[in-house]
Amino acid sequence: MRALSIRVGFATVVQVASIIAALALPFKLRILTQASSVVFPLFFCGIFILAIIALTVEEFRWHRKARYAEASEKVHNALHALRDAFWNVEEGESEHSIRLALRTSLSAIASAFSLISGVHCRACVKIILIDDLNAGQARPYVETLARDNDDPNPAMRHPRDFVDANTDFWLLMKRPELRCFVCNNLRREPGYTNSHWPEKVDGNTTLRYNSTIVWPIRKLIEQPGNPEAELLGFLCVDSVSTGAFWERYDFSIGAGLADALYCFIRRWRDRAGSIQSLVKKKGGTR
Repeated sequence: MRALSIRVGFATVVQVASIIAALALPFKLRILTQASSVVFPLFFCGIFILAIIALTVEEFRWHRKARYAEASEKVHNALHALRDAFWNVEEGESEHSIRLALRTSLSAIASAFSLISGVHCRACVKIILIDDLNAGQARPYVETLARDNDDPNPAMRHPRDFVDANTDFWLLMKRPELRCFVCNNLRREPGYTNSHWPEKVDGNTTLRYNSTIVWPIRKLIEQPGNPEAELLGFLCVDSVSTGAFWERYDFSIGAGLADALYCFIRRWRDRAGSIQSLVKKKGGTR
Protein backbone atom coordinates (compact mmCIF):
# COMPACT_ATOMS: atom_id res chain seq x y z
CA MET A 1 0.00 0.00 0.00
CA ARG A 2 2.73 2.45 0.96
CA ALA A 3 4.71 1.62 -2.19
CA LEU A 4 1.73 2.27 -4.44
CA SER A 5 0.97 5.55 -2.69
CA ILE A 6 4.56 6.66 -3.22
CA ARG A 7 4.37 5.70 -6.89
CA VAL A 8 1.15 7.64 -7.44
CA GLY A 9 2.53 10.68 -5.60
CA PHE A 10 5.77 10.51 -7.56
CA ALA A 11 3.86 10.38 -10.84
CA THR A 12 2.01 13.57 -9.93
CA VAL A 13 5.25 15.34 -9.01
CA VAL A 14 6.91 14.24 -12.22
CA GLN A 15 3.99 15.44 -14.33
CA VAL A 16 4.00 18.87 -12.69
CA ALA A 17 7.76 19.13 -13.04
CA SER A 18 7.54 18.19 -16.72
CA ILE A 19 4.94 20.87 -17.41
CA ILE A 20 6.93 23.55 -15.57
CA ALA A 21 10.11 22.58 -17.37
CA ALA A 22 8.36 22.61 -20.73
CA LEU A 23 6.95 26.11 -20.09
CA ALA A 24 10.34 27.36 -18.96
CA LEU A 25 12.21 25.82 -21.88
CA PRO A 26 11.97 28.83 -24.26
CA PHE A 27 13.34 31.14 -21.59
CA LYS A 28 16.16 28.78 -20.64
CA LEU A 29 17.18 27.88 -24.17
CA ARG A 30 19.36 30.88 -24.90
CA ILE A 31 21.15 30.68 -21.54
CA LEU A 32 21.77 26.97 -21.81
CA THR A 33 23.08 27.04 -25.36
CA GLN A 34 25.43 29.91 -24.53
CA ALA A 35 26.74 28.21 -21.41
CA SER A 36 27.63 24.91 -23.00
CA SER A 37 26.80 22.80 -26.00
CA VAL A 38 26.49 19.80 -23.65
CA VAL A 39 24.13 21.21 -21.05
CA PHE A 40 21.16 21.64 -23.36
CA PRO A 41 21.10 18.03 -24.67
CA LEU A 42 21.39 16.74 -21.10
CA PHE A 43 18.62 19.02 -19.94
CA PHE A 44 16.37 17.93 -22.80
CA CYS A 45 17.07 14.23 -22.19
CA GLY A 46 16.29 14.64 -18.50
CA ILE A 47 12.91 16.19 -19.25
CA PHE A 48 12.18 13.47 -21.81
CA ILE A 49 13.01 10.69 -19.34
CA LEU A 50 10.82 12.27 -16.64
CA ALA A 51 7.93 12.49 -19.10
CA ILE A 52 8.32 8.81 -20.05
CA ILE A 53 8.32 7.81 -16.37
CA ALA A 54 5.18 9.85 -15.74
CA LEU A 55 3.38 8.30 -18.72
CA THR A 56 4.42 4.79 -17.67
CA VAL A 57 3.12 5.20 -14.12
CA GLU A 58 -0.11 6.74 -15.38
CA GLU A 59 -0.58 3.87 -17.82
CA PHE A 60 -0.10 1.38 -14.98
CA ARG A 61 -2.75 3.14 -12.91
CA TRP A 62 -5.36 3.29 -15.66
CA HIS A 63 -4.66 -0.20 -16.97
CA ARG A 64 -5.23 -1.69 -13.52
CA LYS A 65 -8.39 0.36 -13.04
CA ALA A 66 -9.75 -1.06 -16.31
CA ARG A 67 -9.25 -4.56 -14.95
CA TYR A 68 -11.65 -3.87 -12.08
CA ALA A 69 -14.43 -3.47 -14.62
CA GLU A 70 -13.44 -6.72 -16.32
CA ALA A 71 -13.41 -8.52 -12.97
CA SER A 72 -16.98 -7.50 -12.10
CA GLU A 73 -18.35 -10.64 -13.79
CA LYS A 74 -16.13 -12.86 -11.65
CA VAL A 75 -17.19 -11.00 -8.50
CA HIS A 76 -20.81 -11.63 -9.49
CA ASN A 77 -20.00 -15.33 -10.00
CA ALA A 78 -18.53 -15.44 -6.49
CA LEU A 79 -21.68 -13.95 -4.97
CA HIS A 80 -23.85 -16.19 -7.14
CA ALA A 81 -22.12 -19.34 -5.86
CA LEU A 82 -22.26 -18.06 -2.28
CA ARG A 83 -25.99 -17.56 -2.67
CA ASP A 84 -26.25 -21.18 -3.79
CA ALA A 85 -24.24 -22.28 -0.75
CA PHE A 86 -26.61 -20.33 1.52
CA TRP A 87 -29.61 -21.89 -0.21
CA ASN A 88 -28.13 -25.36 0.29
CA VAL A 89 -27.84 -24.64 4.01
CA GLU A 90 -31.41 -23.37 4.23
CA GLU A 91 -32.79 -26.34 2.33
CA GLY A 92 -30.86 -28.89 4.37
CA GLU A 93 -28.77 -30.09 1.44
CA SER A 94 -25.71 -32.30 1.93
CA GLU A 95 -22.48 -30.97 3.41
CA HIS A 96 -20.76 -31.89 0.16
CA SER A 97 -23.04 -29.60 -1.87
CA ILE A 98 -22.52 -26.75 0.60
CA ARG A 99 -18.75 -27.04 0.46
CA LEU A 100 -18.75 -27.41 -3.31
CA ALA A 101 -20.69 -24.16 -3.73
CA LEU A 102 -18.39 -22.39 -1.26
CA ARG A 103 -15.29 -23.59 -3.11
CA THR A 104 -16.79 -22.41 -6.38
CA SER A 105 -17.29 -18.98 -4.82
CA LEU A 106 -13.69 -18.85 -3.61
CA SER A 107 -12.44 -19.90 -7.05
CA ALA A 108 -14.29 -16.95 -8.57
CA ILE A 109 -12.76 -14.64 -5.94
CA ALA A 110 -9.28 -15.94 -6.76
CA SER A 111 -9.94 -15.49 -10.47
CA ALA A 112 -11.14 -11.92 -9.93
CA PHE A 113 -7.99 -10.92 -8.08
CA SER A 114 -5.79 -12.79 -10.54
CA LEU A 115 -7.34 -10.74 -13.34
CA ILE A 116 -7.04 -7.47 -11.42
CA SER A 117 -3.45 -7.98 -10.29
CA GLY A 118 -2.14 -9.73 -13.39
CA VAL A 119 -0.60 -12.50 -11.26
CA HIS A 120 -1.92 -15.81 -9.92
CA CYS A 121 -3.87 -15.47 -6.67
CA ARG A 122 -5.37 -17.96 -4.23
CA ALA A 123 -8.34 -17.58 -1.89
CA CYS A 124 -9.46 -19.34 1.27
CA VAL A 125 -11.70 -18.89 4.29
CA LYS A 126 -10.41 -19.41 7.82
CA ILE A 127 -12.73 -19.72 10.80
CA ILE A 128 -11.85 -19.00 14.41
CA LEU A 129 -12.03 -21.70 17.05
CA ILE A 130 -11.04 -21.70 20.71
CA ASP A 131 -8.50 -24.01 22.30
CA ASP A 132 -9.67 -24.28 25.91
CA LEU A 133 -7.48 -27.25 26.77
CA ASN A 134 -4.17 -25.39 26.75
CA ALA A 135 -3.20 -25.08 30.42
CA GLY A 136 -6.78 -24.08 31.18
CA GLN A 137 -6.53 -20.90 29.09
CA ALA A 138 -8.61 -20.15 26.03
CA ARG A 139 -6.41 -19.55 23.00
CA PRO A 140 -8.02 -18.69 19.64
CA TYR A 141 -6.83 -20.54 16.57
CA VAL A 142 -7.93 -20.82 12.94
CA GLU A 143 -8.67 -23.71 10.63
CA THR A 144 -9.40 -23.68 6.93
CA LEU A 145 -13.09 -23.92 6.15
CA ALA A 146 -12.63 -23.99 2.37
CA ARG A 147 -10.30 -22.84 -0.38
CA ASP A 148 -10.47 -22.34 -4.14
CA ASN A 149 -10.51 -25.26 -6.55
CA ASP A 150 -6.89 -24.76 -7.68
CA ASP A 151 -5.60 -26.24 -4.44
CA PRO A 152 -4.26 -29.74 -5.20
CA ASN A 153 -5.07 -31.06 -1.70
CA PRO A 154 -8.24 -29.31 -0.51
CA ALA A 155 -8.88 -31.83 2.27
CA MET A 156 -5.33 -31.99 3.63
CA ARG A 157 -5.24 -31.46 7.38
CA HIS A 158 -2.75 -29.20 9.11
CA PRO A 159 -2.10 -28.51 12.79
CA ARG A 160 -4.16 -25.61 14.09
CA ASP A 161 -2.74 -22.14 13.50
CA PHE A 162 -2.93 -20.01 16.61
CA VAL A 163 -4.13 -16.47 15.98
CA ASP A 164 -1.40 -14.91 18.10
CA ALA A 165 1.25 -16.64 15.96
CA ASN A 166 0.05 -14.91 12.78
CA THR A 167 0.39 -11.14 12.53
CA ASP A 168 -2.48 -10.59 10.09
CA PHE A 169 -5.06 -12.53 12.13
CA TRP A 170 -3.81 -11.16 15.44
CA LEU A 171 -4.03 -7.51 14.37
CA LEU A 172 -7.51 -7.89 12.91
CA MET A 173 -8.73 -9.62 16.06
CA LYS A 174 -7.19 -7.16 18.52
CA ARG A 175 -7.88 -3.97 16.57
CA PRO A 176 -11.49 -3.87 15.35
CA GLU A 177 -10.90 -0.46 13.79
CA LEU A 178 -8.69 -2.09 11.15
CA ARG A 179 -10.62 -2.83 7.96
CA CYS A 180 -8.12 -5.29 6.51
CA PHE A 181 -4.50 -6.37 6.55
CA VAL A 182 -2.51 -5.93 3.36
CA CYS A 183 1.17 -6.40 2.62
CA ASN A 184 2.84 -6.65 -0.76
CA ASN A 185 6.16 -8.01 0.45
CA LEU A 186 5.79 -10.12 3.59
CA ARG A 187 9.46 -11.02 3.62
CA ARG A 188 10.28 -7.36 4.33
CA GLU A 189 7.37 -6.59 6.67
CA PRO A 190 8.87 -5.63 10.05
CA GLY A 191 7.84 -7.98 12.83
CA TYR A 192 5.61 -10.15 10.64
CA THR A 193 5.02 -13.65 11.98
CA ASN A 194 3.45 -16.67 10.29
CA SER A 195 3.00 -20.08 11.85
CA HIS A 196 3.80 -21.76 8.52
CA TRP A 197 7.16 -20.03 8.13
CA PRO A 198 10.53 -21.33 9.30
CA GLU A 199 12.14 -19.56 12.23
CA LYS A 200 14.58 -17.73 9.96
CA VAL A 201 13.46 -16.22 6.67
CA ASP A 202 15.96 -14.73 4.22
CA GLY A 203 16.24 -14.08 0.51
CA ASN A 204 16.78 -17.78 -0.21
CA THR A 205 13.70 -19.00 1.68
CA THR A 206 10.91 -20.30 -0.54
CA LEU A 207 7.52 -19.02 0.63
CA ARG A 208 4.08 -20.17 -0.45
CA TYR A 209 3.05 -16.54 -0.83
CA ASN A 210 4.72 -13.13 -0.64
CA SER A 211 1.73 -10.81 -0.89
CA THR A 212 -1.50 -11.08 1.06
CA ILE A 213 -4.69 -9.21 1.79
CA VAL A 214 -6.96 -10.41 4.61
CA TRP A 215 -10.46 -9.23 5.54
CA PRO A 216 -12.21 -9.99 8.83
CA ILE A 217 -15.50 -11.87 8.51
CA ARG A 218 -17.39 -10.05 11.23
CA LYS A 219 -20.25 -7.85 12.38
CA LEU A 220 -19.14 -4.72 14.20
CA ILE A 221 -21.06 -3.71 17.30
CA GLU A 222 -20.68 0.04 17.56
CA GLN A 223 -20.04 1.39 21.03
CA PRO A 224 -18.77 4.91 21.79
CA GLY A 225 -14.99 4.70 21.99
CA ASN A 226 -15.00 0.92 22.27
CA PRO A 227 -15.97 -0.92 19.08
CA GLU A 228 -16.49 -4.66 19.42
CA ALA A 229 -17.09 -7.33 16.82
CA GLU A 230 -18.47 -10.80 16.40
CA LEU A 231 -15.50 -12.15 14.51
CA LEU A 232 -16.15 -15.49 12.79
CA GLY A 233 -13.04 -15.79 10.65
CA PHE A 234 -11.06 -14.34 7.76
CA LEU A 235 -11.21 -14.14 3.98
CA CYS A 236 -7.65 -14.49 2.70
CA VAL A 237 -6.30 -13.81 -0.78
CA ASP A 238 -2.59 -14.21 -1.47
CA SER A 239 -0.04 -14.51 -4.25
CA VAL A 240 3.49 -15.78 -4.60
CA SER A 241 4.27 -12.54 -6.45
CA THR A 242 5.14 -9.33 -4.65
CA GLY A 243 3.20 -6.11 -5.23
CA ALA A 244 -0.05 -7.94 -6.04
CA PHE A 245 -2.62 -5.81 -4.20
CA TRP A 246 -3.83 -2.22 -4.16
CA GLU A 247 -5.73 -1.53 -0.96
CA ARG A 248 -7.47 1.58 -2.28
CA TYR A 249 -9.65 -0.48 -4.63
CA ASP A 250 -9.11 -4.10 -3.60
CA PHE A 251 -10.49 -3.49 -0.12
CA SER A 252 -14.09 -2.87 -1.21
CA ILE A 253 -14.26 -6.00 -3.36
CA GLY A 254 -13.10 -8.30 -0.60
CA ALA A 255 -15.02 -6.47 2.14
CA GLY A 256 -18.32 -6.98 0.32
CA LEU A 257 -17.60 -10.68 -0.07
CA ALA A 258 -16.55 -10.94 3.59
CA ASP A 259 -19.88 -9.38 4.63
CA ALA A 260 -21.75 -11.98 2.59
CA LEU A 261 -19.59 -14.74 4.07
CA TYR A 262 -20.49 -13.55 7.58
CA CYS A 263 -24.19 -14.17 6.96
CA PHE A 264 -23.50 -17.53 5.30
CA ILE A 265 -21.12 -18.89 7.97
CA ARG A 266 -23.35 -17.69 10.81
CA ARG A 267 -26.35 -19.50 9.34
CA TRP A 268 -24.36 -22.64 8.61
CA ARG A 269 -22.96 -22.60 12.14
CA ASP A 270 -26.43 -22.26 13.65
CA ARG A 271 -27.69 -25.15 11.57
CA ALA A 272 -24.73 -27.38 12.44
CA GLY A 273 -24.97 -26.58 16.13
CA SER A 274 -21.40 -25.31 16.59
CA ILE A 275 -18.68 -23.76 14.50
CA GLN A 276 -16.34 -26.66 15.37
CA SER A 277 -18.56 -29.05 13.46
CA LEU A 278 -17.91 -27.12 10.24
CA VAL A 279 -14.25 -28.16 10.17
CA LYS A 280 -14.29 -31.57 11.87
CA LYS A 281 -14.12 -33.32 8.50
CA LYS A 282 -12.23 -30.86 6.37
CA GLY A 283 -9.11 -28.74 6.71
CA GLY A 284 -6.17 -27.41 4.75
CA THR A 285 -2.98 -25.42 4.64
CA ARG A 286 -2.38 -21.87 3.61
